[in-house]
Amino acid sequence: MYSGDEGGIVCMLQGKATDKELIGASLTHLVIDPGHPLAESVRVYQRQRTRRLRQQEQRGFAALVSSSDLAEKKRRGGGFGTR
Repeated sequence: MYSGDEGGIVCMLQGKATDKELIGASLTHLVIDPGHPLAESVRVYQRQRTRRLRQQEQRGFAALVSSSDLAEKKRRGGGFGTR
């Protein structure tokens, strides 16, 4: 199941075949048995997703810093039409 940019691919887990409850976990955070046929594909996805999340985090922080700098400049005044 895909939960968008925030959660990525979610793996739904069921304890026993008779259990009615499912637990969802982001595939990014799961440890996969190296012998599983999809293990390498999962590792590739996890690396790519982790890299993308880091990039988003850095851009988000940079945007936060630049917007707070802009707010500070507005508070101080100055600029066109002021003395």
